[in-house]
Amino acid sequence: MRGLDGWPDERVPRTVRYAVDMLETALDLARRGVGVVYVPTFVVALHNRTVNARHALHALPLPKGIDASVRRRDILLVKRRSTEESADMKKIAKALRDVCRLEPWSIKATVDATGIQRLGATSGTGS
Repeated sequence: MRGLDGWPDERVPRTVRYAVDMLETALDLARRGVGVVYVPTFVVALHNRTVNARHALHALPLPKGIDASVRRRDILLVKRRSTEESADMKKIAKALRDVCRLEPWSIKATVDATGIQRLGATSGTGS
């Protein structure tokens, strides 16, 4: 049985100190250093775009028993059979594909002369 976060409890038991229903609550606990959160890498990438660097989330090693097959999740865009696929649906599907490709290391933050943080994507496979 998987919880809201998709952790494979049947394969890898864990101790849950805080059970939350909202992603933002889980992210807040992780930012404050009082808990960890099991989320897809694109969630971490999007989170790290919007927070101060000292609050950025970083990956921890996963325990044995959690491999790529366990971590993979399908995202479905559902429509009625009778509904034509619209241009908006295609845009949403493309946006989902794009955001799911984000990795935490693909985000580069810089601060310009005015002190405003600018974000951009970088290529590469980690750092």
